Amino acid sequence: MDVESNLKYENINPRTVTVEGFRMECWDYEESHGKKRENTIIVSYADLPSVSSRQLLQRISELHRGTSKFDWKCVKEEADLKEFFGDMG
Repeated sequence: MDVESNLKYENINPRTVTVEGFRMECWDYEESHGKKRENTIIVSYADLPSVSSRQLLQRISELHRGTSKFDWKCVKEEADLKEFFGDMG
């Protein structure tokens, strides 16, 4: 597809380009001449539970002091992680 033929490419003023058009032009150039990317990035769109700032600061403090040790077999640590991240599968 030619980027310049897209309806969102050209601005109202002659010989000017919209931000959307400029983005499409940059994307097209990157696809044609840029470095090929083969990395897959896994993203989760799961809803996270509501965590108060107090809980978050307390957890950061525990991790900073070293009083919280992660042990994947420990039921309490699993419950703590689920408190912050929910059941993300």
